[in-house]
Order: sequence, then structure tokens, then C-alpha cells
Amino acid sequence: MISHSPLSLLFLNLPAPSALDPFLAYLRFMPHVDITRADELPQDLSRFHVIITAADQGGSSADPTIAEFARHGGGWFCLGYGENLTLPSAFGVRLTRV
Repeated sequence: MISHSPLSLLFLNLPAPSALDPFLAYLRFMPHVDITRADELPQDLSRFHVIITAADQGGSSADPTIAEFARHGGGWFCLGYGENLTLPSAFGVRLTRV
């Protein structure tokens, strides 16, 4: 068996039930992955490796804190779907149709 480094994921403002529930169930089978779901951004983010948000959730007030987390080496995975072509300004990009 391959040994993997621990990975701590924070899913922020993920509705329940969510379209991501099958993905979360898959991740829970991985013993090295720790999943936390939160409705609000915790003050201490030091235990997390990656924060996952939806492009239309989280609120602009959370963006600077998460952007700072990413600047210091953390990962920020922002999920967009459907017709949503908006990302938080911290990403510095704008999505367009293909």
C-alpha cells in the first residue's frame, strides 16, 4: 500500500445535500484525507491544506482571508458550474465561454 501525506480539506458553505456528496463520499474512503464542512470561515486556518468554495458562495468578505491563506501556501479551489462565470477577484482572471 502506498503511504500518502495527510491532506486536510475545508469545504466552505457547501449546501446539504450537495451535488458534491458523491465526491465527498469517495474522499472519505481515503484514510489520509480529513474533510471538514463549515458554514463560516474558521479564524484559524492553519490545520487546512486546501479550502474549497463555490464561486457564488463564501461572500466577498471571506475572499481577502482566503486569498491571504493561498498567498501563504494554502490551496484555494473555487468551484464554478453551469452559467456561473464569476470567480472571486483574488484569482485575477475572468472566465469566458468556450
